Amino acid sequence: MMELWQRLSTYARHSILLAHREAVVRRTSEIDTEHMLLGLLRVGQGEAYQVIKDLGVDPEHLRLVLGQQLSGPESDETLCDVSFTGDVLEALGLSAAQADAEGVAEINTGYLLLGLVSIGQGLAHDVLAAQGVSEQSAQEAIRATERVQVAAREGREGKERDVGHPPPAPQLRVGLGYDLHRLVGGRPLRLGGITLDYPKGLAGHSDADVVLHAIADALLGACALGDIGQHFPDTDPAYVGADSRKLLSTVVAMVKKQGFAVVNVDVTVIAEEPKIGPNRDAMRQALAQILGMSVEAVSVKAKTNEGMGGIGRGEAIAALAVALVERPSDE
Repeated sequence: MMELWQRLSTYARHSILLAHREAVVRRTSEIDTEHMLLGLLRVGQGEAYQVIKDLGVDPEHLRLVLGQQLSGPESDETLCDVSFTGDVLEALGLSAAQADAEGVAEINTGYLLLGLVSIGQGLAHDVLAAQGVSEQSAQEAIRATERVQVAAREGREGKERDVGHPPPAPQLRVGLGYDLHRLVGGRPLRLGGITLDYPKGLAGHSDADVVLHAIADALLGACALGDIGQHFPDTDPAYVGADSRKLLSTVVAMVKKQGFAVVNVDVTVIAEEPKIGPNRDAMRQALAQILGMSVEAVSVKAKTNEGMGGIGRGEAIAALAVALVERPSDE
């Protein structure tokens, strides 16, 4: 298994980690084909995601269809000793064999998808087949995607040979953001770009959306552009009651101006109440719209402070955010 893991692309490894999470939150001790497919969809990019779209299937709709067929409610509890089912091991073996047959050393998400289709059984296979995805169509789409990638890579390499130096690697940068505001009466609770039904709101110069502020700081930090206080100071009356969705949109535009694209965002909300779970999907949708990216690349998690400190006493809400940005190598 270690040899196979070493051959996986970054996105493929990420998808397997997400598949592990899908199994854990549904309180099952085995990672099955449906968890693997959900992992591929939740990555929000990569060859498998592109192939599914190229075959005329909406990845978000496919994720919802698959999620509805999974048994067991989601849970924040964790399990140990989660293992792969026999179907998943067979699918991984077929993925490696297909890559070998194509003369490809790295196993990307496209080959993982092909493995799930090729085993001819399991919930992932059945859901994909119902959407018209067959082994032949997936294989043809993967080859077409790889031809485009090879042509683009050869074009970049040709340009670099002309100027006499090797092609640069894409720049990947990570940023970390944090924000905290007190809860007070008489204000709406804005959190994650939506309004929650709660008797208290967050105090602040703007609408005090700690989730959006944390994400903004993570993006600014990734691009070394300072912090949110520099760009939207609380001493400026122009930002009194400001809509943080507009502030974050401005930050996203600054990131793009630097030549970067947002790859994914991961947020943890720390609050005793209100409960974030019922609002999680709405937050992810709102964040994806503001950031201009797939909802599959936006994660929202929630933790309590176990009754400790101001947050534990229900006096405040905090948020932590991590953002990954990428600048293409041909820029």
